[in-house]
Amino acid sequence: MSAADKMREPDLAYPALGFWKPLARDGRREGERFRGFASPVDLHQVSQGELARGLLDGSEIVDNAGRRFLVQDVRRVGRKTPMWFQFLLALFGQTDDVVHILELDLVEGPPITFAEVRQRVCAAMDRDADEWLEAELEAAVERGRASEGRGPLEAAKSAVSEAKTVQEMFDGMDAVWPR
Repeated sequence: MSAADKMREPDLAYPALGFWKPLARDGRREGERFRGFASPVDLHQVSQGELARGLLDGSEIVDNAGRRFLVQDVRRVGRKTPMWFQFLLALFGQTDDVVHILELDLVEGPPITFAEVRQRVCAAMDRDADEWLEAELEAAVERGRASEGRGPLEAAKSAVSEAKTVQEMFDGMDAVWPR
């Protein structure tokens, strides 16, 4: 790989999706997950827990323009959480709330079809169906009633399946579970 192929701060079209395989307790990589990055800040700041689970190590990032980038290297270059506050968080067992600032080396990868992106997101949603159900139960409690119509997982997958851009995926999922 030539130095010209390597980029530290690519000009990504946001929002972007990251595909990654979290680290299990035994050190093996588990099934593929996805995470959205609305802006460069989201991409370059991760929690202690995400860092420990290898969020960006060896992952792929697909931007809103449909370009694929492969994460070649992840370096911690700072912390957003002040050291004194990290100490307090550690005392209360809340180290996942510590936020690290990262620098990434990305290489533009082979093209990916948006149909493949949609399929991978839907497969990851199926893999994490319990988490989606838990989020729906929390939303139902907040609303004071159960959801009507089809389930939230199916509604979110339908929105993803109809999307033509990463932004449309975000909008469709936000319609099911607003942030």
